[in-house]
Amino acid sequence: MHEARIEYFLLTANVDRALRQIDYALREPTISSTERARLEQRQEDAKEIRESLKLDY
Repeated sequence: MHEARIEYFLLTANVDRALRQIDYALREPTISSTERARLEQRQEDAKEIRESLKLDY
């Protein structure tokens, strides 16, 4: 569920909301190490996207 929301928010340029969803997902107690690594990478990607959007304006 979190991943779909993360992707939606990124596709609609709601990067801050995507980062919030990533934070929620990372707090899940049952998250696997693979899922955690994927989400942490997505978090870094989203931060880079946010920075690039700031530079474009």
